[in-house]
Amino acid sequence: MDAGHKRSDSLRIQAARFTTAGIAAAVIDLVVTWVLQVAFEVLGTVGARTVGWVLGTLFAYYLNRRWTFSARGSKRTFSATMLVYVLTYAVNITLYRLLFPVLDEQLELNVNVSLLVAFIVAQAVVTVLNFVVQRWLIFRRG
Repeated sequence: MDAGHKRSDSLRIQAARFTTAGIAAAVIDLVVTWVLQVAFEVLGTVGARTVGWVLGTLFAYYLNRRWTFSARGSKRTFSATMLVYVLTYAVNITLYRLLFPVLDEQLELNVNVSLLVAFIVAQAVVTVLNFVVQRWLIFRRG
């Protein structure tokens, strides 16, 4: 097997693992967001999303570093990853803050549907951004 083919398999495997880790982290994020924003109404959209995001992000970092990219932990790697997460958080929360009220108030969808759709759209956009930056900049080999 040539190096190009092996690299391609590695990309597919890493993308699948990143997606799996992302789904698990997103479930944590979504459940925490829903509990805080809808079930108990203790935080608004930004506060609930922030708490959910922090917990999901820490879980995703650990799983991606160990399982997806098989990388050693270091202060540099952790700092770089957290910087990327903070930047993509800004994109995530902006999309969520724009979409949720449109779905909930203007389109008058059920609050749970509005939350889920806004969450999924925002999460999908930043997942792609995160994978590209982590794969090719932070956890690159060689």
